[in-house]
Amino acid sequence: MHPFRVVAATAVVLSAACSSSSPELRCGPDTHEVNGTCIPSALLSCGTGTHAEAVLCVRDAPPVTCGPGTHATNGACVPDGTLTCGPGTHESESQCVLDAVPLACGGGTHAEGLVCVPDVACGPGTHAAGGQCVPDSSLTCGTGTHAVDGTCVPDPDPITCGPGTHLSGGACVPDSTLTCGPGTHADGGLCVLDALPLTCGAGTHVDGTRCLPDVTCGPGTHVDGALCVPESTLTCGPGTHVDGGACVPDAAPITCGAGTHLSNGSCIPDSTLSCGPGTHADGAQCVLDPPLTCGPGTRADGMVCVSLGGYWDLRVESTELLANGYFKYRVLAIGRRDDGTPATDDVLVLSERPEAGTFEPAAFTLGAVGSETWFTPCSTVSPGCTGPTRFHLVLASDPAVVLASSPPLDVVAPVPSADPSPCLVGGNVIYIDSQLSNWGIKTVRTGTWKAWYPEPAHVWIYVTGATNAEGYNWSLRFSTLKLEQILQTQVYDDAFGEGFEPWGHPGMEVTGYGTGCNDVWGRFQVHEIAFTGVELERFTASFEHYCDPYWWTKLTTGCVHYERGVTP
Repeated sequence: MHPFRVVAATAVVLSAACSSSSPELRCGPDTHEVNGTCIPSALLSCGTGTHAEAVLCVRDAPPVTCGPGTHATNGACVPDGTLTCGPGTHESESQCVLDAVPLACGGGTHAEGLVCVPDVACGPGTHAAGGQCVPDSSLTCGTGTHAVDGTCVPDPDPITCGPGTHLSGGACVPDSTLTCGPGTHADGGLCVLDALPLTCGAGTHVDGTRCLPDVTCGPGTHVDGALCVPESTLTCGPGTHVDGGACVPDAAPITCGAGTHLSNGSCIPDSTLSCGPGTHADGAQCVLDPPLTCGPGTRADGMVCVSLGGYWDLRVESTELLANGYFKYRVLAIGRRDDGTPATDDVLVLSERPEAGTFEPAAFTLGAVGSETWFTPCSTVSPGCTGPTRFHLVLASDPAVVLASSPPLDVVAPVPSADPSPCLVGGNVIYIDSQLSNWGIKTVRTGTWKAWYPEPAHVWIYVTGATNAEGYNWSLRFSTLKLEQILQTQVYDDAFGEGFEPWGHPGMEVTGYGTGCNDVWGRFQVHEIAFTGVELERFTASFEHYCDPYWWTKLTTGCVHYERGVTP
């Protein structure tokens, strides 16, 4: 028979027997009463989200989520302040946690706070303090420490001053303001006592620059400075350090937030830093103020700019400066005193961009009607040559004092010369496009080609025996001898007849058909030049050429390309 049925039957019999004698229901072993019925007390297994109550599975209560300032207690949210902890526990962050277990120390040690420190036996004239023997008499502490309760402890963090400053009266001031009194001298931005022979009294002895008490240490200890310390060497683990003969946790590093800085172990506002004259606060340090920059017509007087007085001017003949490396532009400097007399100061003229060019002379003395210098712009072959700049007239004795400035200037690249592409078709080529009727348009590719390159400043290309259609006896010369420069890949403006050009000008000449020019004026551009020793290897140039005053309205343009060893 099924066990449950036997029990159930028994329960029915018992129920009938009870009902006949008394209204109270009495259930047998391993059963209990539920709703007037005796049912088995077997263990009930409930599913997820339910739990057993008697022999029934009922739903679990929903989890309790408490808001800020409250916590769950017995299924309800109560204020954090209402937490009551039992014996042996205490409140910590809205929870009851175990009280600290009393510290039990081994033989030869004793508890100090949460650490065990060695027992120390101190000798006569000393006493134990913080796990160490210290003198009964007044304690003398070394550099960087001071006495607190019979122990030498480190001084607070000193104020660190920036370069060129030193500490004075709790503030950082410039080094130049340090004045030391009698018996002292400057050392690293501080006034320190002059060295004197050190004499120590009875019961003390010399230790470096200090008098320390004579100390007699007891068994198991030895003298360290003016203290008795245990013989054993204490080794502390990671995150701890020795303090008073014990291992104590390292202090967490202090990180100060924006607008504050560390001072004596605390974060204080930056605004509380007091800096001396000529300095200012930068983070947590006093640093020197930047040099004072004064405008034109003023000079520095202490920390302010004051007027020089009078009248100063700097004039440049053009605001657009051609970057060809040889044009010269006149620059006039003028100075007058307040009373109208001429200024006779020694001055310099400087460019805001030194790479823009050079002055000749760069330094001079102002004259009664002013003085002039000449500016030669850079060449486009130099990196960073072109671009805006300004000139400044300054005192030679103090270039930081600006007397006058020019208007804005611009160093510009020259306009390119004629197009060289008709000559870049392969081989040796001369191309002529002339408004002169006897020249017209010619392309010369035949004949006998010769090239002279006697020096790096002169090229001569000569062609004979060309066809009648191409013309004959063509001669092209290009020179920078009178510039005292070598030929470079750039534009050359304001050229005159080669061999007759004045100093400071390039030379050029183009002739053909056996005809030449008495006067030549024009411009040319070197596109390529390569040579080995005095042998010209490759050369390409284009040109704009005017011949004789009568024909200066007639323009001849063209180009030439030469390669050594190429047969037309």
